[in-house]
Amino acid sequence: MTLIDPNNTQVILIGASEFDFANKHFQNLPNVKTNLLELNRLLIEVLGIDKNKICMMLDKDNSNEITSKIIDVIPKASDTIIVYYAGHGIYHLANFYLATKKTQPKEPEYTGAMPSKHLVNLVIKKAKAKNIIFIIDCCFSARAKEGIDSWGKQVFFITAAPSNQAAKDESPGDASYTAFTHELLLILKLGIENAGEFLTFQDIINHLNKQLTDKNLPEPQLSTHGSPDKLGICKNRFYRRDSSKIPGSGISENIVLEQSFKLSNSFLEEQSGKTVFLKTLFQKYLEQGIYLLMIVGFGVFLLFANHFKEPVLHIDKSTQKEPVLHIDKTTQFVGIGYKKLTVRRTIKEIIIIDTQTGNIESEIRALKEKKFAYHYLIGPYGEIKLLVEESNIAHHTIGRNENSIGIGLIHVSGEEYSSLQLDSLISLLADIVNRHNVRLSMILPKSDFVPKNKSDLPNILSDIREQVETRVH
Repeated sequence: MTLIDPNNTQVILIGASEFDFANKHFQNLPNVKTNLLELNRLLIEVLGIDKNKICMMLDKDNSNEITSKIIDVIPKASDTIIVYYAGHGIYHLANFYLATKKTQPKEPEYTGAMPSKHLVNLVIKKAKAKNIIFIIDCCFSARAKEGIDSWGKQVFFITAAPSNQAAKDESPGDASYTAFTHELLLILKLGIENAGEFLTFQDIINHLNKQLTDKNLPEPQLSTHGSPDKLGICKNRFYRRDSSKIPGSGISENIVLEQSFKLSNSFLEEQSGKTVFLKTLFQKYLEQGIYLLMIVGFGVFLLFANHFKEPVLHIDKSTQKEPVLHIDKTTQFVGIGYKKLTVRRTIKEIIIIDTQTGNIESEIRALKEKKFAYHYLIGPYGEIKLLVEESNIAHHTIGRNENSIGIGLIHVSGEEYSSLQLDSLISLLADIVNRHNVRLSMILPKSDFVPKNKSDLPNILSDIREQVETRVH
């Protein structure tokens, strides 16, 4: 596998979200703008691409504005070029067009729309890079990959929909993004379970396909001139090395011990009768030695155990009777804000939400009105309220509730978090991580999934994770 070189990669982000001739059949697409902004952020944060090597073009009037910029920037990349388009796709008179701001859907060829072949051929011919990736998120987008000459370069296409099908302009998981791009963003943010340390283009394709088809959304289409399984895109944020492995070997300790035992047995069995006697004697004393070490070790543990106990995490349950929310011993929100489960659920994420309210009482009122809930609510003085049992699903982040624990922080953006509140948050996070084996990278602010949810957490999240890590065992 060869990883793309972020220092020699050029990204071109093209979006059409507003149209001068918008109508009910050719609507504005506000989610496209959100797509571009979040993708821009993740390309910098996850892939390590310099912000100056990302060319973002949103709501350009016509194709000439776009192509002139492309001609200027693509020769600067020697390794990889990534071209992303989101907007309206128009199939007209046997040609496929990508809409711009001035495009009229009935006459795209005369009103500034870009023929997809012109865009693709321009990039492939002018590029000096060895890898070219096209990501097209629009209706009928598979048409953009038809009849392409790769000119001997590795060219990869991933499109949001088949050539005869419309793309979904709103994700069921988060209405702020288009469906296809939302799943792509989640892969960059969270990684892919059961994939390797680095995600290949093929890994991303396979996961996109599964996630979208499982939700009855259009099936993404792939076209490759090269080996997508050998092109590494970025680190897999879900990946965590097996702690039972011996560093640098890739072999588990159990395997090493087993092989050592087999080798010693093989050696001894080849010896004379005296050696067999020595073997028996050796094994006898070895077993006795192991028992003795176990006894001594247990005694040492009992002697010092009290000195190594971790602080007990105290959760204030005075306001709740399980499993519903209680304030001042008065039952509220019965059957509202959560889903009670009778089966065990797997916790993979911890999502933290800035409430944008000044106190617990006002947040409780807001939750009641919206029929939302958190598992925990932490006040400005560090008080922790258990609102919903972890075994139940709390409704705090659309599309992320099933396998997550939600923590609300009484906090208004722009104000500082109190040290008492952060201490309680870190203690609670460490407790949850230890009990559910949640990856530290899966401690996330809600704003990662819903950008309009304001939060100051991203500014301090890395420090919080580091503090939690010191308490994880």
